[in-house]
Amino acid sequence: MRLSFGAGGRAFNADQDWLLPQEPALQPHRDQIRRVSGGFDGFKFDVQGITLSDRLARVFERYARTPLSSASVLDWGVGSGRVARYFNPLAGDFHGADVDADNLAWCRDHLRGTYHHIKTTTPTPLPADRFDLIYGVSVMTHLTPADEQAWIAELYRLVKKGGLVLLTTLGPTSLMVMDMSHCLPDLAARGRIDLGENTILAGRVPEGYYRNVAHGFAGIHSAWGAHFEILDVLPAGIGIQDLVVLRPR
Repeated sequence: MRLSFGAGGRAFNADQDWLLPQEPALQPHRDQIRRVSGGFDGFKFDVQGITLSDRLARVFERYARTPLSSASVLDWGVGSGRVARYFNPLAGDFHGADVDADNLAWCRDHLRGTYHHIKTTTPTPLPADRFDLIYGVSVMTHLTPADEQAWIAELYRLVKKGGLVLLTTLGPTSLMVMDMSHCLPDLAARGRIDLGENTILAGRVPEGYYRNVAHGFAGIHSAWGAHFEILDVLPAGIGIQDLVVLRPR
């Protein structure tokens, strides 16, 4: 079921629709859900998964040069398959990668596709120039500047030259929804701010590695623009996070 929001009988923006699955999807156990979505709510996990999958597919089809049905796709930061459960049937060849071995094992055991356990450092063992689409939902939101730059270079290596990379960020809309509007002037001035350590992956990543990070539009362009042409930034395109549409230079 698709829920659209609008006024006067007209939807505001179809890209902001929310979907509810017709039938319950296969779910990982509660702690695996928590490490991806921050809570134990299985219904929320399903609604987020099918909605984010639909939004990513819409954006890919808008900008891509390859049909999704024949595309090679990498879910970078696949977790326990919140999005992959709904996205992998749409792709021609689906891969997932994550640093969380436990979550990744669940994906391998229950979902279509090929799943790769990767380190927190680059490079990955994946071949260069491999994917038509790489998407990372709430991954760049958790990296230090050095790690962010390393992974931008790695994503550039992995994506095909005519392909797309879709990444989410905590932007101005996110900060307002999170009741952190007081951080907006700092974000505008600096382009990127670290909001502190996130401990949800404690014991699975090195201490201090996993952060909460917000990105301003200018910060994205200065940090990622050397490797990628920034085709669009869609405010609140993925939940409360902005969706950045990139094509390799």
